[in-house]
Amino acid sequence: MTTLAGLLQGRLLADRYRIGVALGFGGMGAVFRAHDERLGRDVAVKVLTAASTDPAEQEVLRARFRREARAAAALRHPNVVTVHDFGTDAGGGLDYLVMELLPGRDVAARLAEARGPLLPEEVLEVVREAAMGLAAGHRAGLVHRDVKPRNLFLVADPAGGWEVKVLDFGIAQLAAGDTPETRLTQMRPSPHTPRYAAPEQLAGAPQLSAACDVYALGMVALEMLAGSYVEGLNTDPGDAVAIRAVDSLRPRVPAAVCDALLAMLRRDPTQRPADADAVLRLLGPAARDPSATVAFPPSAAPTSAATMAFPAPPAPALAFTSAAPPVAPAQPPAAPPQAEPRRGSRAGWVMALVALTLVAAFWSRGGDEEPPPAPVPVREQAAVQPEPPPIPPEVAAAREIANQEAFRAVKLRGGIPFGEKLWIIVAGTRPPAEVVSAAALRDRLREAGHPAGLANDLVYPELPKAAVAVVAGPYDREAAQKSLPRIRRVARGAALREVSFQVPR
Repeated sequence: MTTLAGLLQGRLLADRYRIGVALGFGGMGAVFRAHDERLGRDVAVKVLTAASTDPAEQEVLRARFRREARAAAALRHPNVVTVHDFGTDAGGGLDYLVMELLPGRDVAARLAEARGPLLPEEVLEVVREAAMGLAAGHRAGLVHRDVKPRNLFLVADPAGGWEVKVLDFGIAQLAAGDTPETRLTQMRPSPHTPRYAAPEQLAGAPQLSAACDVYALGMVALEMLAGSYVEGLNTDPGDAVAIRAVDSLRPRVPAAVCDALLAMLRRDPTQRPADADAVLRLLGPAARDPSATVAFPPSAAPTSAATMAFPAPPAPALAFTSAAPPVAPAQPPAAPPQAEPRRGSRAGWVMALVALTLVAAFWSRGGDEEPPPAPVPVREQAAVQPEPPPIPPEVAAAREIANQEAFRAVKLRGGIPFGEKLWIIVAGTRPPAEVVSAAALRDRLREAGHPAGLANDLVYPELPKAAVAVVAGPYDREAAQKSLPRIRRVARGAALREVSFQVPR
């Protein structure tokens, strides 16, 4: 690959694209930074590198690449990388695909930076936006087949934050029909990444459904939540590894998210959500509305809306458990209407007969023993679970403030390693009972164009204990010093603070 990069660098491809440095290499091609000299813009150019000594097979590979280009160019969605152009270079015979050049980094780099688990709110946002992009492909009859951290890109937003774009529908398989282009994918196993491939994909299934993308997205989500790749999950003959891995997350991840993850990671593809649209439905109303704010309450207890003074998030609509997929309950046939028995009729005789039987049994055993208690059905015994200890409303409210601030800060900065030192501007602090006035000050700062939120010591340990702080940022020190005078016009007494970032517990 390095030889190819050296040969192409500086070359004018198709009399239009000036090839620059290599950005990455994959199973089918290499991606380069390039400059479109006709339109005067920087782009990313993917060049086919897969080759075969068999001329017939090489033509199959080239046909597949051209099929990829047409399929990718047809997709138009904010969460899918945009394809500008494709073709074959007349001079060198190289097939190429021209895409938008994205600023930012992929999820693999974000995981390496965090060196541990990501916040559940951040993971949910990544999964939600990635599912929207995959759903666009699924609705067009395309299966991605290589969903992995490096193919989910966090695009930096100049105004702060990020959005997810799905990269490389390049090995996509047309999900339905039997056209010559579909058969191209069956003549030779398509490249994929085994670490994230669904079990049926590893088994070499000739035709894959969109459920394989659902499984791979679930594996990426699990890795982000756990902080490391879960070994042996997609090679497990059953669902035991997935259940153990997800159950280990439950103390700090909302139960609804865990249940959705288990559904996505079922080994049997027919037991998973059928496609990415089904994943979005599984994640609930917030996942279906692009403008909705994702803010899950702590998993141990619901948030008190009265304590928080702003609406609690909608509850995700889930119908999955860790034991089995959702099954519609069988409806027994309706019994014919019967007249209600009169008091003292057949029911009374039955009760009398039962009483006489018990007396007779007692008398026959000499009256020295009590009759054994009636056995409790096993199902009823198993259904009795101890109630978890209640969490005080003020504790739940403090956790919710910390979760929302951590998610806001991570998205604003495009990722924050836990423990990193940050600069924030503290515009004021309030007792927890005065969260309404704190929220009003936060809103005034936002109206003035400042990135403001509510925070506490659960996310920034240096803040006062048992207090709600109105903060702006996080910034680097220079940006914080520049913003401080403008913020003081809105909030007198605002001051800089250097704080460390931690995962809310």
